[in-house]
Amino acid sequence: MKTSESDNYTGQLRNGREIQKKKNISKYYPPAIEISSSAIKLLQLCQTRHNVYEPARFAYLPFEQRVVSAAVIRGALEKLVWENSLSGEVVSSLSMAELQTFTYIFPDMPASEIEPAVIWKLKQNPPAGIEFGNLAFDYVSSASVLTKGLCVLVFAVSREAVIERSKLFREFSLSLISLEPKPYAVLQALFWSKSIAKDETVLVLQIGAQQSVVSVIYNGFPCLIRSLNVCGNTLTDSLAKQNQLDWQQAEDLKKMPGSAALAIGSQTTAFWLAASGPALSSQLESLSLDIEHSFKYFSHQLIKSPLVSFRRLILCGGAAQLAGLDKFLAQRLAVNVEVFHSPLISENVSDFTSALGLAVRHIEK
Repeated sequence: MKTSESDNYTGQLRNGREIQKKKNISKYYPPAIEISSSAIKLLQLCQTRHNVYEPARFAYLPFEQRVVSAAVIRGALEKLVWENSLSGEVVSSLSMAELQTFTYIFPDMPASEIEPAVIWKLKQNPPAGIEFGNLAFDYVSSASVLTKGLCVLVFAVSREAVIERSKLFREFSLSLISLEPKPYAVLQALFWSKSIAKDETVLVLQIGAQQSVVSVIYNGFPCLIRSLNVCGNTLTDSLAKQNQLDWQQAEDLKKMPGSAALAIGSQTTAFWLAASGPALSSQLESLSLDIEHSFKYFSHQLIKSPLVSFRRLILCGGAAQLAGLDKFLAQRLAVNVEVFHSPLISENVSDFTSALGLAVRHIEK
């Protein structure tokens, strides 16, 4: 396998880094390739003979364009495959922009009856824009989270989306053996790293460039996954409009640490998110309200127990690194807020949470 010659960025591609083949490596797992709205990411894990998991390869290839075409994705994937000598089986994900989620509460029933019940529900209320005959779906279920009944979380997507993703990888002699919902991959990373206890109620906010997703974990089970309106790009747009900057200047400002951002914001406070003006503050207020409303819907409508509360919010995604965002949400929601950092990748190239979740799926299996 090809090893990197440098730890520095080379053009737009961070050279895929590999651990040299050693006698103590007992197994390599399928590489995870995540295609997001802002970058393509690669993460492959290996297992030592002492049952320690390490990154065998990882790479990060950001897109230069804000709106990414299929041709750009194909070119970036080709470069990623060539630079990292990839072949054979891989795993990947679909974003919330490509799929829809549903939470069903059923009476307790045998496992063999769950899928027919899900199909009946999907036929009664098919996903928006997808005919039932063109539907692919999967689900997870748990009877232990509810005192009465069964909680079923369903992921639905068009068959064309699955076929197109598989075709894309086949163009480069890669066999797609697993295609996971990206929000669920994020949760798998958190569970695998023991960041969520089995008996706690916690919210996970994945805030990316073009999309944000909140997941409600109740008694260790993902009961609700919802898309939110505020994302990294909406924050950048607000900064650009308020400070009369072009989009890239605003994006650079957004990524600055608090002290540097004060050069444009108010000089009266170190909390630059609050100091950056009413436009950005309004976006963040909307984000906190959407989080609250999502949890109220879960507690009042799904489990019908308004006494349930959450005391912790976990942030992940590229925009989760915004200076002060955790403090802002902690203040508004009155809960502990923490930013998740991958236990296997220490270098600050981007958020690899969902890629980690994809990479560990076959470890669990």
